[in-house]
Amino acid sequence: GRLSPHIGLICSVVLVAVNLAYICLLLMERRPVQLSSIEKTVYELTFSSLTSRTFQRLFRLGKVIHLKRNELLICRNSESTMLYLVMDGSAIVELSSGRTKELNRGHFIGELSFITGALTSADVRGGHDNTVVLAWTNRDLIKFLDRDPVLSHAFDLILSTDVTGKLKRMNLPYADA
Repeated sequence: GRLSPHIGLICSVVLVAVNLAYICLLLMERRPVQLSSIEKTVYELTFSSLTSRTFQRLFRLGKVIHLKRNELLICRNSESTMLYLVMDGSAIVELSSGRTKELNRGHFIGELSFITGALTSADVRGGHDNTVVLAWTNRDLIKFLDRDPVLSHAFDLILSTDVTGKLKRMNLPYADA
């Protein structure tokens, strides 16, 4: 009876409200992303294949850690729950053979354990007094990547490129790192 003429009006108001909410979300997604100077450096160095907005979410998922020279980050033959990225300074990888390799800005640490789930293969220490790394817990990172298959594939490619570069340098007799 009495509500019938109002039902159409109520439905229209609800539809307009839902559409306005979606328009606001779209506008927020399209506004330019302002990266901090460190975010911008890391983005250009390692993650330029991602959109800046996606990268910013990925960056903010991690935690910035400052290491002192020789401070132990990863212990050989341990279970790794973290993936690291060198943002500034360097990290020294101490292989079981006794050889050392230096990882500079833009290189990942713990990526093989992240990919395979295997125990860590080397000790890793801070190479400078103020080495800065970005650390993600494997659990949080996997959950984040699993939400977006395209992002997951892009991240896999970024990690694969890093691993390939390290393997090439390790097999060259004249390479220092």
